[in-house]
This record gives sequence, structure tokens and C-alpha cells, in this order.
Amino acid sequence: MEKKYLYGMIVLAIIFTLLAVFGTSNHIFKFYDPNGTKTSKTSSSDDNNKQTDPDKPTEPDKPTNPDKPADPNNATEINGYKCTTTNCKLVDGTSIINDQYAFIQDGTNNIILYDKKEAKALYTLEKVIPAGINYIALKSGQYGLLNISSSVKEILAFSYNYIDYNESESQYTVTTQSNSSYITNNQGQIISPTYVAQIIQYNDKYIITRTSNNEYHIFNFNNREFLTEYSNSKTQFIELVGDYVGIITEDFKYVVYDFRSGSKVVAEYQLEKGASDSRARIKDNKIEIYRGATVLKTIDL
Repeated sequence: MEKKYLYGMIVLAIIFTLLAVFGTSNHIFKFYDPNGTKTSKTSSSDDNNKQTDPDKPTEPDKPTNPDKPADPNNATEINGYKCTTTNCKLVDGTSIINDQYAFIQDGTNNIILYDKKEAKALYTLEKVIPAGINYIALKSGQYGLLNISSSVKEILAFSYNYIDYNESESQYTVTTQSNSSYITNNQGQIISPTYVAQIIQYNDKYIITRTSNNEYHIFNFNNREFLTEYSNSKTQFIELVGDYVGIITEDFKYVVYDFRSGSKVVAEYQLEKGASDSRARIKDNKIEIYRGATVLKTIDL
């Protein structure tokens, strides 16, 4: 009886020993982990450290470098110009001019006006905007106006704070270094007075300006008359509405005037206090006074 008991104890000891060894080897050879995640027998410690953490946000792919240097032996060529970066193309909205000149975007910051005939870069620019028969361009932080046909001509030299194009009038608003502004034609000839303010809107009848103190003023384009009755520091806003003029008064009333026949009030609407962002437009032969997406009032013309 004692021998059977002894044999039984020995068998149990052997079984527990084997279980202990087997469990240790599993940890050593990574057959499983304490969290119950199955792993490969061939996993290394580095691989285990690279396991995806579900609570960790996925890192976005790193963007490619748009200004990566081009392979000099296989660089893109545009109008005879050999690109220096892989990000190289004609400037959006432009084309090759007279089979000779091209605005070429070579990298994110460089725009080259290239002369194929002379095989040389004429300008290195920061921005180019097609504007009628001319091009508004930015160079060294200053704006100029270029005309390009059989040659390149500076209509306005690179010495202005800003130049804006009025497509409907085919004219340009020029802001000087002193922050004054005036209007020129396609040839760069000044066709308006110089205002010590920013011209924000104009047509063939009126010019609207805004001073550095946010005072709006309106002028008759033809005879340069200052329409003082409708223009002072208490005016909230002035805009052109077709051939009409819309004014937001000090007490937030939107009034549409027809100055072509005296000072006839065409439309009038009392806005909520503070609604100086209200505007007007002509639609289907009606004037709509609106704010954001909401039409506040419609008036038949």
C-alpha cells in the first residue's frame, strides 16, 4: 500500500514538472502571450514591439516633396525650358504665348517667364494672374502689370502694393505704396483721381472707396463729384447693385438709390441691429435684399 502511494506521488511530481517546463518553454518560444494573443513561433522581439496598438491613431502618409530636384538627364522640358524640379508645369490659366513666351511653375515658389527664342528666363515671379490682355504679376513682394505679345512690356512697373482686375470694365485698380489707389486702363493710363483710400468697387458711373478708418465714400465717376449726402463716417456700408447704389445707414436701414435721376429711393428695408453684412442683388428684374442664404425682401423694378 505504501509502495503504491509512493509511486503515485512520483507520477504526480513528474506530471507537474513537465507542465512547468512546457509552460516556461511556451513563454520562451512565444507560442502565446499572457493576454491570449496567438503569435508566430518565428516572431522576434522587434516584430512583437511593432504590433498595432488599436488605441494609437494611424500616422498619415508623409507627403512627397513637390520640389524634389529633377533628374538632370531626364528632366521635363517646357517651351525649351529645362525644369529643375519634378513639380514643373505651365502656370494654371496660361498657355505658351506667340510660340515664344511661357509662365512656367518650377517648384512651389518659382514662376519663370521664359523666352524660348532667346533661351533665357526674363523674370522670376511669385504669382501670375491672367487679367484681360495683360498679366498681373508679383515679384519680390511688389505687383506689376505685364503685356506679352511679340515682346514683353511692363505696363506698370513692379512697385505697387496690389493690382486688381475689373473684368466687366476691363480696367485695373492700383494700390500704391502709400496705400492710395486709382484706376488705369489696359495701357496703364490713369483714368480716375487718386484717392487716399482703397477703391473697393466701381463701374462706369460710380467709385466706392473705404478709408483706413473703415469710412465708406461714393464718387460720381464722370464728373468726380463727391456725393457727400450719402457718404460719411456714419454709413455702415456702400455697394453697387447693377446701376443702383445700396447703402446701409447708421440705424441699419438698407436703402437702394438710383442716382441717375436725382436721388430716387428704389427700395428700402429695415434690417436687424448689427446686420451690416446684408447685401442686395438684381435677379429676374427684381432687387433682392438678403443676408447669407436668406432673402429678406424682394422689390420689383
